[in-house]
Amino acid sequence: MKNVILLGAEDRPAPVDLRFVQGLLNTLDVSKGSDVLGDTAQATDWLRRFGLLAPDTDIAEQDAERLRQFREAVRAVIEHGEDGDSVADAIRAVNTLTAGVALGVSFAPGGSVELHNRSSGIDGAIGKLLVAIAEAHAHGTWQRLKICGRDSCRWAFYDSSRNRSSNWCSMEVCGNREKVARHRHKAAAEEAAVPT
Repeated sequence: MKNVILLGAEDRPAPVDLRFVQGLLNTLDVSKGSDVLGDTAQATDWLRRFGLLAPDTDIAEQDAERLRQFREAVRAVIEHGEDGDSVADAIRAVNTLTAGVALGVSFAPGGSVELHNRSSGIDGAIGKLLVAIAEAHAHGTWQRLKICGRDSCRWAFYDSSRNRSSNWCSMEVCGNREKVARHRHKAAAEEAAVPT
């Protein structure tokens, strides 16, 4: 993968290649209603720009759809964390979408082990992202990639807080809006409960 700088400015960027997974998740901007992977040409361009797809390789519409489904399944895995049935469904979706991806392991003289992608085309692109996820998991950074808790946002951000307790991509924007909405809801409920 390459050209991480082209992913754009992030207030809370993930480290190393996990940044490309974050970039994939943020190709869907819920608040603006835009999707950088919205059609086959856009998806192909995005994959090529970041070295996930060879410059001379094209993808079909079903490949672009699969990439969008993979993005949303990974988002669901992150959002649901350890939430029983919900995360089980998301995991099944990721596993189904990645069943054809060939990954391999290489051993180096120093005893190190490296996971690498053996696929090409859309499987290769997804495979590179899976390798990034596996490496992030091994380094303890995968668990810090989160989805904003505000339904109208759902932006992927990297939680660098000591206790991994961040819930919003931005406390100044989404955090404040969510707190104001909760306060208004609570105040309205209390007002409705007061007999007249």
